[in-house]
Amino acid sequence: MNKRNTLICTVGTSLITNIEGLKKSENNTETKAEIYKAYQSENYEKLTDLLLSLNPTERICGAEINTIEEAQKKKWLDIENIVFLVSDTKEGEKTGNILKKYFSKRKINVKVEKIEKLKPNNPKDFKKHGLRNLIRKIGNITRLYGSKNIAIDATGGYKAQIALAVLFGQSLGIPVFYKHESFGEIIDFPPMPVSLDYTLIGNYSHLFHKLNKGETLDSKEIEEIESYDREKILIFLDSIEENGESLYELNAMGTLYLETFYLSLKEKKTLKDLPESKRKAPSLSQHHYPRGFKEFVDKVWAENRWIITCKDTHYNKQKSIRKGIKFFVVQEKESHLLIGTYRYKNEDFGARFAIILEEKDIDLLSLAANILNDKYGI
Repeated sequence: MNKRNTLICTVGTSLITNIEGLKKSENNTETKAEIYKAYQSENYEKLTDLLLSLNPTERICGAEINTIEEAQKKKWLDIENIVFLVSDTKEGEKTGNILKKYFSKRKINVKVEKIEKLKPNNPKDFKKHGLRNLIRKIGNITRLYGSKNIAIDATGGYKAQIALAVLFGQSLGIPVFYKHESFGEIIDFPPMPVSLDYTLIGNYSHLFHKLNKGETLDSKEIEEIESYDREKILIFLDSIEENGESLYELNAMGTLYLETFYLSLKEKKTLKDLPESKRKAPSLSQHHYPRGFKEFVDKVWAENRWIITCKDTHYNKQKSIRKGIKFFVVQEKESHLLIGTYRYKNEDFGARFAIILEEKDIDLLSLAANILNDKYGI
């Protein structure tokens, strides 16, 4: 059995809260009195040495040390690396500093990552930026170490922070555990009974790509979404007012949805280059196209060797195609098709083309749409 060696740990402030509470305690041992004194003088070297002299399960050591000590007993976990995710506060920075020194002295590789804007004094920033930054940070750590090597300790921190860390782990099959201060032991969160449906990303890849870049959607773009999909997508968006117009931006759940999509697909599935014998230059009819369309189609085919060919597809709404370049997946009868649209900035109409892959899997088509939007989408 492959043991997981990397722990992502959300961090609260129980450690320093417990230490600060020693000031009012009348039952301090000599060691605890020394701990408080070292903390007050910011002598963190001495403080961590004193903490190391205690049993790691003692409450004074805080939630992170308590849970990690218990986690070490799990047969599937052999902790070599810990990444602590701390809030964008003085308390978070202080706690992370102490934890880093403590576990480094226990011969564990430790990183402390501050989550920008994750602080309680500005609720709008906390929701709009802090929680999204948290998800992106967990995603980056997962890319670095690999989801099969990671476990998540979601004990410390804000409730929203804990909830998103749990959902992220469950979405990718990463073990997540937690301990409430009244529990005698840590508990594992059970796996999700269902997986996230990423079909929406393929069907509206161009919109999600725009949102993921930090841009907003306007009301017209929202109205263009099929009505049966609109409510599902709005779950991932926050509405804001700007100059009297309603705009829509990605929220924390939307960020989690995209991060887990990218991670799950890139770890499980890839688009493989094809031999020349399986590839065929694009075949386009002699219809009237916008300037540069044929050249662009040839470019997409030539630069992405996992594409078999490109061909035009019947479409009678050329004037309704928005300016720019977009890629998305559509359903045709019982199968799915990857579509690209192109409209030159000064033309009053656009054109679309089908991109033919060897694979017809909806997830791979969605991945292809995402890759092409990254490379060419405007």
